[in-house]
Amino acid sequence: MDNTNLVESVIRDVKHCAVEVYNEVGRESYENIYGACLEKEFGYQGIKYLAVASMPFFYKGDRINGLEINPVWVVENTLLVKIDCFIDMKRNINEIVENQIRFTGHNHALLINFSTSGSSNLFTRVDLR
Repeated sequence: MDNTNLVESVIRDVKHCAVEVYNEVGRESYENIYGACLEKEFGYQGIKYLAVASMPFFYKGDRINGLEINPVWVVENTLLVKIDCFIDMKRNINEIVENQIRFTGHNHALLINFSTSGSSNLFTRVDLR
């Protein structure tokens, strides 16, 4: 499977998991609850993931370690998945997510916003480059 097909397949699988969590938990809970449930769903579906609790950040060339970040996963070593729970979608979400993921070395991300009404509005996809 080439990289484009792999990314599309992983996105489809992650979306399925997120919809399952949304249908079970509902909207406007806590990010850590959604994160724990999403990890369970990844396990149920046999999806490989790495939970990222903190990540390095460079400021003027100096590495800053141990920054806490919202629940983030690297899924199937291909896709960065991030959870945020916010109601105001008027912000430029793509720009925010691009800025947050550009340091990870990944080019594709899926933002899941569990505070939306309706599972069709859960996702914002961001592709760098």
